[in-house]
Amino acid sequence: MLSLEQQVIDCCQRGDATSPFAIYANNRMVALRNALESNFPTLMALTGKEALRPLLREYCQRFPPESPYLVNYGVQLADVFREQNCFFEADIAALDYAWLSSLMAKDIPSVQAHEITSEKVLAELQLHPSVQVVACRYSHLQSWLSYSGKGDAEMLSDRAKGSQADVLFYRNERQQVNLMLLSEPESLFVECLVQGLPVEGSSERVSSDYPPFSLSDWFGRLLMIGGLCREQLDR
Repeated sequence: MLSLEQQVIDCCQRGDATSPFAIYANNRMVALRNALESNFPTLMALTGKEALRPLLREYCQRFPPESPYLVNYGVQLADVFREQNCFFEADIAALDYAWLSSLMAKDIPSVQAHEITSEKVLAELQLHPSVQVVACRYSHLQSWLSYSGKGDAEMLSDRAKGSQADVLFYRNERQQVNLMLLSEPESLFVECLVQGLPVEGSSERVSSDYPPFSLSDWFGRLLMIGGLCREQLDR
């Protein structure tokens, strides 16, 4: 016979309405759904909470939280939308989650230019945890900016090229999240760092694919926005 604790856990995971512990499952489901609604405000505004609730309930059942703290709950939500070919909702969810992840990222010091005094220091550099990158359709980014109020759609439109946009989120020293559009070489450099390549290896890759690109300017810009750090982190 299952223990009392295991019965409650099984009920919460399966959502069995006939179980005497169904009230616990319902309370848990409401808490998880509320967390998703809070973590994805632009998605809720654009799509509507009522329309999304069946999918949110399915998500909560498929992806129970790994932590009791729900402030970052929903990391797979954009992927769930893509599985169902809901690409607009997927992009909006990804943008919402990137903004949240940047805001709530671990608060560690960024590297300043004067601190890079040796090749050893340069080799230790990696992206600051507040740096998040999203690839999305440009029209979806414009919708997100318009409804979220977290950026200037007019300012970004000057750099729009084609239908695809790579967006970088970062947190400044005042704990405000900002974003910028990335060019193809800028995006490649960041992606190389995300994949674990050191700065030197990332630079070589970008120089090979985009010879005219000024790596020194882009590296300096990353330093200025606090986009690099030395602490080893699991991204």
